[in-house]
Amino acid sequence: MIEEDYLGKSRQYIQENKFEKAQIILRRALSEDPKNAMAIDLLGDLAGKLGRTKEAIQRFEQASNTFTEKNQFIEAAMCLEKIRMIDQTNEEIFWRLADVYRFYGLPNRAIMTILDLCSWALNNKQEGIFAVGLRKIVESQPKNLGLRLAFIKVLYSLVRTQEANDELKRLRTLAEEAHDQKILDEVDKLTPQADGGEELDPKSRIELGNLLYEIGSKDEAIVEFQKAVSDLRAQGDFNEAINVLNRIIEIEPENADARTMIEELERRREEVEAVEIASVDEEPAVPATEDSILAEMPSETEETGEVESLQELSDLVEEVIEEEPEPTPAPADTSGVQPEEAIKMFEDLGKEIEGFVAASENGSEDTGPVSEDEGTVTEAPSEVQGLEGQIADIEFLLKEAEAPPVPSFEVAQEFDNFRKHILWQDDDSAKQLRLAEMAYQAGLYETALSYVSDIRDQKNTWPRSLEIHGGSLVKLGRYSEAMKAIAPSLLLEEIGEQQKIELRYILASAYEGLGDFHNALRETERILRMNPAYKDVKEMYVLMGGKEVVEEPVEQPVIKPVPEEQYTIEEPMPPPIEERIPEPIAESPREDAAEPLQVPVEEPIPLAPEGDIEPPLYPTIVEETPSSKMPVPDKQAKPVEKIADIDEQPGENITFL
Repeated sequence: MIEEDYLGKSRQYIQENKFEKAQIILRRALSEDPKNAMAIDLLGDLAGKLGRTKEAIQRFEQASNTFTEKNQFIEAAMCLEKIRMIDQTNEEIFWRLADVYRFYGLPNRAIMTILDLCSWALNNKQEGIFAVGLRKIVESQPKNLGLRLAFIKVLYSLVRTQEANDELKRLRTLAEEAHDQKILDEVDKLTPQADGGEELDPKSRIELGNLLYEIGSKDEAIVEFQKAVSDLRAQGDFNEAINVLNRIIEIEPENADARTMIEELERRREEVEAVEIASVDEEPAVPATEDSILAEMPSETEETGEVESLQELSDLVEEVIEEEPEPTPAPADTSGVQPEEAIKMFEDLGKEIEGFVAASENGSEDTGPVSEDEGTVTEAPSEVQGLEGQIADIEFLLKEAEAPPVPSFEVAQEFDNFRKHILWQDDDSAKQLRLAEMAYQAGLYETALSYVSDIRDQKNTWPRSLEIHGGSLVKLGRYSEAMKAIAPSLLLEEIGEQQKIELRYILASAYEGLGDFHNALRETERILRMNPAYKDVKEMYVLMGGKEVVEEPVEQPVIKPVPEEQYTIEEPMPPPIEERIPEPIAESPREDAAEPLQVPVEEPIPLAPEGDIEPPLYPTIVEETPSSKMPVPDKQAKPVEKIADIDEQPGENITFL
């Protein structure tokens, strides 16, 4: 079984661009264990180095799944972070990464990951992803009513009215349970009143929906279209209802309800047409008369409460004319109206309706209604004037029937307000530091910076958090920021001088990146004095223009123990002088110095005291011991030193004697 240290060697090979050697190790590891997550992760790194992006993403996803199954959430997070560095548009990776951080016990990191996705979605106009991300954050803090209220305001700013109204109902319920009157007051301000839209006819609703869509209110436009479809179905106008549903699908292609309703209406239309055809076959065709035409026209007392529009009336008349059968010879009593009379009847009807265009016998169209008195032709109103009139009518209806609209909010401003209402927790600094170290080792320097941004001021993470922060800035080429971050940390008393070596090394690299070789050499020299074997500091010193490394300060730590060893060797104390002096006299082998050496020994004999004092008659201890015949040590100290000189220079001794 290949150990992790051996796999770490392959990581080193990848960083050194020795891809063949790394591949050999990784293939061997997978041959022994196909589910080795670390080997799969390193294969992703190798594929990324070789430019095979799809393969790298696939490897990282596979490794992440395996790590997650084994509850190795740090390793799983690193794999997902690598995918995010490659593809920042993959929203699924953001959801999975947020879940991994939450499982690892870092809820703040999970929320920050979702906020990153929301910011990306807002910048790229992905409103759906933006709203879903904010909703996930709200669900992670269910008791934060202020956050839910801010989310509702964001929905209103996105013109997602229906979703906002649903959230308002939920918020009202939660606020009532919590007895939060302040939130209830805010809910009352945002709750929309009855819009009175039930009084509008389907045609007006369709026009209103088109206007709302043109000004960007897509959701409100779809609501108006759906209400128009409901009214048209009640009236039995299936063709127009199908047209409105097609308009909804054009605006929102993924609307499955509209497609289902179209199929239902088409079936009902076919059934109605089949019944009409059967009834026509049973009853004889009767030519259209003025009374029959007027009977088919809608009256003012219908449920809509309004007369059909002018264009619809004109279309109806033209349709009746087209469907009228050609005149055939028939008895006078069965023909109610002659063709000439019918045409005259429609002309008279057109005079009563402003803007009606009557058809002449030859099929040509007149420019306007003919006045009986003057006999002149008046111009019909232009299309622009007609559109302006319709818009004015719709605006008037909205002012009459609807309550004041919900106030609009700026999306960016409400998004900032949303973030202010998030309740942040205290994440474990040790876990964050561990993530930062792994990200730094994996080359994810931006990610490492995000991990240490909140913990680099905590003393329990020093000096490693400061090293990762400064080192990441240097790796990213942000030398000025690295210098400003590292320089003050060298003055901290909580960090020992030996622990500041790496910080000085990073600071020297920052100076070198800025082209300040003077300060870079200064920091490098300090490192050399503290630890000359640290990393590649010697090589850096020479490459930056420094002189050859002086060996004296380098060898000082080695020389210092030498005198200490001499002091540790303790020699025995010399014997007393009484015992030391006779030995050289008795053991002296030199013949030329024998007589001088015996002279001082025998001289004290004639020096006995003269006078009345007689020598003792009994033996003494001095006479019994041979050494007692020697003179007193203090008095004979100087002659002994001279004897030593005599040994070295016998000629001078003779002269002296």
